[in-house]
Amino acid sequence: MEEVESIDDLAARVMALVADVRAHGVEVEEGYTVEKLLRAVSPKFDQIACAIEVLCDLKSMTVEDLVDRLKAYEIRLQDQGLMTQAEWEAEMKKRDGEAGRGRGGRGKGIGCGDGERCNVFGKKGRKFDKSKVRCYNCQDYGHFASECRKVLYKSV
Repeated sequence: MEEVESIDDLAARVMALVADVRAHGVEVEEGYTVEKLLRAVSPKFDQIACAIEVLCDLKSMTVEDLVDRLKAYEIRLQDQGLMTQAEWEAEMKKRDGEAGRGRGGRGKGIGCGDGERCNVFGKKGRKFDKSKVRCYNCQDYGHFASECRKVLYKSV
């Protein structure tokens, strides 16, 4: 099953295959079809598929009953607004291009990048010149003490 395929589409596809097999004279039990349908669902249905396998008797369950249970779960997922893996990756790629919030902390504001300041709405302001800033750890110019790469060990 593809991520975008609905339960109805999957059930129709499986039932068409079962009808073709039965047309060739092979007897296919309903329970066997139910088991195969449960194995064919997409990963977002893994939880409900496991629950159905454990709690229900698959030999006596009909395909229609299984499809109804899976459709109810699918509707519940849509109501919760859960994203598929592909949707999540697309959202993360979109967010990578946007400015982040930085590390935060007192007096740092919302960071947009190296030496840049952003206001609350994420709009970039003027750049900050770090060449005049002196580090409290190493006394070098060009960075803050929180950005210092030289470790200063003090004897206690």
